[in-house]
Amino acid sequence: MITEPTANIPLSYEELHQQNLALRRELDVLRAKRRSPWPMLVETSRRLQLSSASIKAAVTSLLNYDIFWDEGNRHEFLETINTSVDEAAKLIKLLTLAFRSEEGSLELKREPQMLQEIISLVRDRGATSFPKLKLELVFPKEGRPVLVDYEYLTIALELLFEVLEARMDVHTVRVQAIESAENWFLDLDGIDFAIIRLIPKMPDYQAEDTGVAEDLSLENILRLYTAYTILHQQSIQVEVFSDSDGKPKLRLCVPALTLS
Repeated sequence: MITEPTANIPLSYEELHQQNLALRRELDVLRAKRRSPWPMLVETSRRLQLSSASIKAAVTSLLNYDIFWDEGNRHEFLETINTSVDEAAKLIKLLTLAFRSEEGSLELKREPQMLQEIISLVRDRGATSFPKLKLELVFPKEGRPVLVDYEYLTIALELLFEVLEARMDVHTVRVQAIESAENWFLDLDGIDFAIIRLIPKMPDYQAEDTGVAEDLSLENILRLYTAYTILHQQSIQVEVFSDSDGKPKLRLCVPALTLS
């Protein structure tokens, strides 16, 4: 059984290995059911195996007492291990979220939360999650709470911005929050048009339709797919609209708390 994703707690190699085995068993089950995202899961699982193999190879080399490694070589092996462990941990988190969101088994707790706090947290985490992408935040200091799961809305937004960074490299995205009668509108400006065009196709996306995704990897499409699914399960609508200049933007309609 795959456990719920937790905070950014480092995992040991043995824990990563056990998570990898559990994810591969879940992947076999989904493959048998031929659920729509399974090709993306297969490719991401393959990336996870490559990271695990890099860790194993580096550790085995360091433990080979027949070979003398100088400080430079040892440091290089340790850097490989560190990078591969970080990559494996991110892929395990992504696969776990993808499996659980696809099965509808995420333990969502929709409670009143301040949208401004969530957005600010996502921006602060971006220093490690999507360091090349800058978020320009525009929102009022006060307003009604939104009815969301704090942790999973944060995760979904992080996944979305990770994809944007992969697509656009160094760039600035303007995030504007606007309160309406029933919702908060979270408008994202500065997003690559290919991503905007792909977002509405997520509910029925098939990995074989490579022309739609252009040069996005299946791993990043899985991030986008999972982010969309988590948002949908919180009744957050994802829309594409055009501003007064005809420029397309992405909008998240986040349910606001109704005050009696």
